[in-house]
Amino acid sequence: MTSTLAAAPWRVFTVEVRALRRLGPSFLRVTFAGPDLDRFADNGYDQRIKLALPAAEGASAELPAGPDWYQRWRDLPAERRSPIRTYTVRAVRPGSASATSSAISPGVSAEASSSRNPQRA
Repeated sequence: MTSTLAAAPWRVFTVEVRALRRLGPSFLRVTFAGPDLDRFADNGYDQRIKLALPAAEGASAELPAGPDWYQRWRDLPAERRSPIRTYTVRAVRPGSASATSSAISPGVSAEASSSRNPQRA
């Protein structure tokens, strides 16, 4: 008998970068992997993730869990508050416990990138 774990759309997942693929001078495709991403809910188009980045070099990202995570994150002292970025999920692969998203490379604005390097869809 096979059992199916319930997906958890509102929770913190600890992940690491499994793969990076450069799509253009300022555009990356990032694949994340984590031991429990098989429970990541795939709600279809426009599924978003929030990525917490380390607040300081060499530090771990800190993001409170639970339904009040955002207020608790805002209450953290600025030096401990991990920057948060929002990305759209391109693919979810529960079987390999991974999810993929695309992102603009840090330090390059979307406007500067698109005006110098037009891309075709």
